[in-house]
Amino acid sequence: MNKTTDPISRLNHTIKSNVIRTFWTSLKNPPFAFFLFRTYWWQRKATRLRQNQRKKGLVAPPFLIFSVTNRCNLRCHGCYAHAQTHSISDEINADRLKTIIAEAKEIGISIVLFIGGEPLVRPEILEITQDFPEILFVLLTNGLLIDQPMVKKLKKQKNVIPFLSLEGLELETDQRRGSGTFKKLLKVMALMKHQKIFFGTSITITKQNFAVVTDEAYIKFLIKMECNIIGFVEFIPVDAAMTNLVLTEEQIRKKNNLIALFRKKFSRIFINLPNDEYKYGGCLSGGRGFVHVSSEGKVEPCPFTPLSDSNLKTITLREALQSDLLKTIRENSSQLDDSKGGCTLWENREQVAALIKKKN
Repeated sequence: MNKTTDPISRLNHTIKSNVIRTFWTSLKNPPFAFFLFRTYWWQRKATRLRQNQRKKGLVAPPFLIFSVTNRCNLRCHGCYAHAQTHSISDEINADRLKTIIAEAKEIGISIVLFIGGEPLVRPEILEITQDFPEILFVLLTNGLLIDQPMVKKLKKQKNVIPFLSLEGLELETDQRRGSGTFKKLLKVMALMKHQKIFFGTSITITKQNFAVVTDEAYIKFLIKMECNIIGFVEFIPVDAAMTNLVLTEEQIRKKNNLIALFRKKFSRIFINLPNDEYKYGGCLSGGRGFVHVSSEGKVEPCPFTPLSDSNLKTITLREALQSDLLKTIRENSSQLDDSKGGCTLWENREQVAALIKKKN
């Protein structure tokens, strides 16, 4: 399989292409454009590292998703992290967290997503990120803890990109995240726009907010606020009672077509999950494209699939990526039906559990 047909090579190419695209749209901000120029070369180096690791038998993904905490200053309806019970005392400590990031860098992982909970309830993570300028850190945050002092820190760390979680406009956002949340986020976006902080947004798209968030007027609103990356993430229910919010197959098709149109029309990066994964040979979980680490250190295929047979409190990241669980997920990814769209692991969760049970 050559580089033009290998799905993972296409994923690596997409990462570098998005850096280049952002570079050209950031020339009005010379310091950030220079940072992107360096980032492009760092991403190329990381790609070579991963390719070398693969030749040695280690599948190292470009992305590491890290739930650094399950604590949060909000109680959002339908939050998968809040649905899980974790003790604060079990959280990975800052020293081990820093070591894990160093291990990730060593094997070529070049983009780390800090999620939660609310990652900014652990302000020490911004002390860790400053030691790894070669890695892009994405902060998936509700934004309410971002203030002037924190913006000053973000301005110095251009490799840290906040992604504000939105559900639409005021009605949709406040309905899920609490009254007054949207107006507070408008102030945060205005502050980051004024300070020329590069940021994105993560929109949980449901059957209810579909019409609002896929409207071109909404996209133009985000662009006006200087949002540079617009991510759409399909809602995945944490229990059967919430399946009424899941997109229909027709909505998924319409969403995919609209995002393809937005990509052609607007000079912004649009992320479409999980649909984008299908361009790279299907579900990227289990280490093919990304792997998830829980706040307790458990290494899992995906944030929505809390299955684990290894913990980074006792073994290295390199060892965890070679676990039987992740190997089983990767080796059987082609057997999982993705014809309906949506999250493949979630749609086939019983089949995944059966595969793991059979393996054991």
